[in-house]
Amino acid sequence: MCQLKNEKPCCAIKCFIRSIEIDPENPEAIYHLGLAHEQAEEEDMAMMIYQKLIENTPTYLNAYIRKSSLLMKMELYRQALGLYLEILKINPNYTQAYSDIGLCLDKLGKHTDAKRYYRKFLASRPDDENANLILKRAEKLRKISPKSSNLSLV
Repeated sequence: MCQLKNEKPCCAIKCFIRSIEIDPENPEAIYHLGLAHEQAEEEDMAMMIYQKLIENTPTYLNAYIRKSSLLMKMELYRQALGLYLEILKINPNYTQAYSDIGLCLDKLGKHTDAKRYYRKFLASRPDDENANLILKRAEKLRKISPKSSNLSLV
């Protein structure tokens, strides 16, 4: 298998393409091809790869995670929020999604809902390395006027 850490992105891309030619149904190779495109700063190509992987392997969680991360980077918070909610449907134990959902809602100005998800994250992962930052943000949101999204979220 190709390694992104030891190869330049263009070399890794070629290697993953060869792997996919050998086994076109291999979600790991397809996923890593997306990562290689990300590393090459070809986010649009990575997004297409992750989307295709989601369509063809709808339970492949990593594709949702990477695509939603790219959407956040592009400041497409509503779309990222939808994917994070899908992640929780696929794996309700993926508690990192609570923090990510909170951040999406926070960026969308839905502070009451964001605070609720930040708290869910803190309750599920109190020892997380980002817990203090999230706790501070949740506390700050208590001082901001509430603006609920009226979404029926988890």
